[in-house]
Amino acid sequence: MKRLREHIALPTNIPWSETQSVVSTKPISLTDPDDDLNRELAFYNQALEAAVLGRERIKKEGGVFERPGDYFAEMVKSDEHMAKIRQRLLDENASIQASERAKAQRELKKFGKKVQTEKRLEREKAKADALDKISTLKKSK
Repeated sequence: MKRLREHIALPTNIPWSETQSVVSTKPISLTDPDDDLNRELAFYNQALEAAVLGRERIKKEGGVFERPGDYFAEMVKSDEHMAKIRQRLLDENASIQASERAKAQRELKKFGKKVQTEKRLEREKAKADALDKISTLKKSK
């Protein structure tokens, strides 16, 4: 095993840019490993520290970290393809909004029918009450 480890081990004199490995300066210590928020925050802080250390090491070795201002890259997808994708997304969004509007209209229609029925019942009750009053007044005279 030792012989194999020595066979595959990296030489110690290679530049950092060849391995680009960064080890955190402080270990992650969590009181509750099931607490997702604190665990993710610890991972985030560790990754942020690694990014800062890696950037410093690249600059120290004379490497370029940022691309030049006049850099122009060829797009992977054509403008026509991206226009189709954008149009499809807009169509999907429009159909979702239309569906939501139709659902709201159906709800309003149901509510309107309910209100209309209640009004009709109220009128019928008021008419019946009026007829009762009229009949009681006729009987009393």
